Order: sequence, then C-alpha cells, then structure tokens
Amino acid sequence: PIILCFYTPTAIIWFHNLVDSMNNINAPSYFKKIGANDVFSWWDPEHDDRAHLYLWEVRKIGEWLKLYFPLGFKKIRILEIASGKGRIRSYLGTKHLKILPNNVDYTVIEINQQMLNYSKNRFKGEGLRVNSILGDAHNLPFNKNSFDIVICVETFVHLPKLRKVVKEIGKVLKPNGFLISNVDLSTSLRRKVKNIFFMINSKINSSYKHRGSGIFKPYGLEEYENILLKEKFTIINKLYYGLFAPIEIEIYDKDHRVALINKFISQKLFWLDKLLSYKDKLSSMNTYFLTISKNEKN
Repeated sequence: PIILCFYTPTAIIWFHNLVDSMNNINAPSYFKKIGANDVFSWWDPEHDDRAHLYLWEVRKIGEWLKLYFPLGFKKIRILEIASGKGRIRSYLGTKHLKILPNNVDYTVIEINQQMLNYSKNRFKGEGLRVNSILGDAHNLPFNKNSFDIVICVETFVHLPKLRKVVKEIGKVLKPNGFLISNVDLSTSLRRKVKNIFFMINSKINSSYKHRGSGIFKPYGLEEYENILLKEKFTIINKLYYGLFAPIEIEIYDKDHRVALINKFISQKLFWLDKLLSYKDKLSSMNTYFLTISKNEKN
C-alpha cells in the first residue's frame, strides 16, 4: 500500500528529474581513492549479481568488432577508457571469446592505480600485450586521430563532464572510427523502483543519501543520444539489456538493503530478458543501453 501510494506519474517524473540533476562532482576523487570502501574493494562485474548481464555485454562488443572489422585487427589501434580490472580486454582475448589476438595494439587508461596494477598483472598472466596508462578520461594524453576503436563501458554514468569526455574521445579517434559505450537508463524498471524507495527513505530520514550520491548519474535515451550527436557521433548499432536486472533497494539507510529481484531470479529470467531486449516499446525500461557509434568528423 505504501509503494502504490507513491507510484504515481508525477512522483516518478519528479524523481527522474532529481536523479538526472545529480552531478558527479565527487567521482574523480572517489575513483582515485585507495583504501577502505574504495572502488577496488567492491567493483567486481565478473562475479557480482549482474555478472550474467556484463558477460552478455562483452559478447555483444565482440560481435560488433567482428562485424565492423571483418579483415581482422592487424593494423587496428584500440583504446579502452576506465578499464578497471581488465575484464573487457581479457574476455576479448584468446583465453575466452577469441575475438582479439594477444598482440593487437591495445591501450588502457585507468584513473585508479590499484585497478591498473591489478590489470597489468592479469594481462601479463594471460600473455596479452597491453599499454597501461594512469590517467583521467577528461584529459586523454594521446595525439589526435590515434585510435580506430574506443571502448568505454560502465563509465559514462560516473563522469562529471560527459560531453567533454565524448569530445576528447572524438579528438583521439580517427575519422570514421568507432566508439563503443553504454549508460544506465534513468527510465528503467530498476531505476524507477529504486527511486520510489529513495523517495520513501527521504521522507523517513531527511539526511538520507543514496549510495550513488555524487558519483552516479543515469541518462535518458534521448539525452544520451543527443550528447553523442552533438559531438558528431552517429549510432549505428545498439543493444538494450537488463530489463530484469537484479534490484536491491535500501531500507532506511544505505547499510540496510533488500533484494526485490535477486541474482537467481534475474538469471532465470535471462532468456526473457534477451527476447524482450529487441522490443522497441520496452527499450526505455531496460537497465542498460549499449551503443556502437561512428565518428563522423571530417
């Protein structure tokens, strides 16, 4: 009864606007931090409750790479921004999906030193040749027209100045090069449910702050597409996914959480998730929106 009371179009729109207005001003300092409760301690997309969705994501990235580079990757230069613990490069390598050869020209840039060190050891152990650089996506330390492909996933939602980063990507990417990126959708089923409980908790506790406060901002479909378009990127392929992603809500404060859709249920509904991901009418209800865009600059 309490949930139904708050679940009105006006309330949902109001909270979408509230979430969208949250900036990520604290994100760079937070993601650089090494110590208690830092990003290295909890970011584990290969094993957390959404691991099956993240694996589907990287499989789709592999499909697109094969589709748009049918002649192979011998002379192709790839940049991955915010590479974390090296998941994407590792899974695209010969040990897993066998998309990219071990010696492909691949560069990663990561803002967190501990993440970078971890991925370096991982790449070395898997025999992958990777150029690893410590740096910030807002100021990419590369020459213009340096790369054929830029990969940046699970990152745009944490950037204080997304358009600046997309502009930076446009500079280092060659004309007609490809950007593979994604965002969390502000209109998703998962986000709507979380916003309801965010509103309830705020009513109960005026000092309540969501776990993502200051470091996370979801995007609407049109909002995200417009950012790409303004920087001369044209979406040529896309994937909506995570309609039945796990949903964990906070009760009273960020330390007390309850799963409404847990990992087991989400995995059991995965077949339906994949089936419905291609339905345009449900696109905005999905948790994630993955795109491959072409750099149309001259």
